[in-house]
Amino acid sequence: MQKIVFHKPFMGVQPCEIEFDRFLLLIGEQASGKSTIAKLIYFFQNILMQDAARFCVKKENKKLDEIAFNSKFLSSIAHVFQETFGFGLKNIDISFYYNTENTNEQVINLHHNEEHRLDAVCSFTDDIFQKKGGTTNQFLPKSISSLFPDSDLYSFMTDIDEKLSVNIDNNLFIIAGRSSTVTYSEFFEKEFYANIKLSIQKKQHNKQSCIDEILMLQFLQRVIDIKEYIDIFNDYLQSNELNEDEAKEELELFSHYIDTYEERGEDDAEQGYNYSPRLDIPLMEKAIKSILKASYKLEDDKEYLTVDNAQVPLSQTSSGQQEALRILQDIQEVIEKRKEPASRIIEEPEAHLYPTAQKEIVNLLALMLNANDKNTLIITTHSPYILACVNILLMANDVSKETKVGDKIVSDIIAKEFWLDSKMFNAYSLGNTEVYCKNIKDEETGMIDQNYLDLISVQLGLQYEQLFNLLLHNA
Repeated sequence: MQKIVFHKPFMGVQPCEIEFDRFLLLIGEQASGKSTIAKLIYFFQNILMQDAARFCVKKENKKLDEIAFNSKFLSSIAHVFQETFGFGLKNIDISFYYNTENTNEQVINLHHNEEHRLDAVCSFTDDIFQKKGGTTNQFLPKSISSLFPDSDLYSFMTDIDEKLSVNIDNNLFIIAGRSSTVTYSEFFEKEFYANIKLSIQKKQHNKQSCIDEILMLQFLQRVIDIKEYIDIFNDYLQSNELNEDEAKEELELFSHYIDTYEERGEDDAEQGYNYSPRLDIPLMEKAIKSILKASYKLEDDKEYLTVDNAQVPLSQTSSGQQEALRILQDIQEVIEKRKEPASRIIEEPEAHLYPTAQKEIVNLLALMLNANDKNTLIITTHSPYILACVNILLMANDVSKETKVGDKIVSDIIAKEFWLDSKMFNAYSLGNTEVYCKNIKDEETGMIDQNYLDLISVQLGLQYEQLFNLLLHNA
């Protein structure tokens, strides 16, 4: 379990605590602070330590004693926070708990001291120097660890890795406004990418916030990587003279063979090899088809959707299709590569989608979560439909566990691959008039509080009743 605590107001977020495990859902009105909270969680989980390490490597080539090194690393943490969110912020006081267990709390606190300087305090750095070596690098991405394989910093960071144990290399913040990645050609894509990198450099030089540009750059890189993957798949089709279904079957068989190699052992050739197709793949494909209402094609670096046998350039498709496509492409690859843990934060997955499509996208995200027991997901949303759909999947799992009807009967209603375990789920409503941050998970049922789900319907029903009474008595 992790937690973020705002001790003072920060960029529209009021003082609050948000605790979360593998699946966190944040709902609230516009400008209620959902995105800011999500960005900060992503920052602490996936940016802070890596960039602090880079900053140390850049600034310090000389040997430092333990106390000096620890101090330098803490000052680097504060610098990276300001470099990412801007140096003009005042009165900051935020704590992030990598582990909330009382016996093993791991927390970073960032706060302005009496001299108005940003300080960092870590609960897990002071004792790290007391033990050396013997650890493996689980927190720091491979691309970073290569910068300092023999340095004191590497030893220091690997010990932090062991303390935190939260690293997932495959992490992504899927931004709102995803349709911006479908409206330009490959040439302008490269130009756009270069301009974002330049904007980050300028903003860092001017000590301005660049978190939005950082997230956009990472998201755009993910889009480029997916297109390259599709190009490789298309080449595979052509070189082997296969249709798409035949190629998918061959690749799935090979992927399953690799995934289960260690379980079968080296003598699997003699023992024979039995392959059972994955049940989540057809469910995934069905959900994607239901949401997109079309098939995707990449040809000569141009993207198309085929609708009713008509090939339409992606830039001319509906806003719902454009917003959903990048989520669908990313989540599809995460599900297919289920052996690789993934962490996703998704802003407004419901954007421009009809309620039935919102239901399907929740199903798809549940498949992603269940593909690997280390996968994590954070959603920010405005939609009560998203909450209702999540509740159904939580309830399916609960009915199966708490009754004697059995998995088979429940799975005939909701496929088991979609079920969500309430133990890994947390949900908060932000921006409420009485309480800014409200835990809307019913601790008794493990689901979203039904009273909260009914609140909007009650408000609309009251207004309708008042208008109907006027009509009835004054007609």
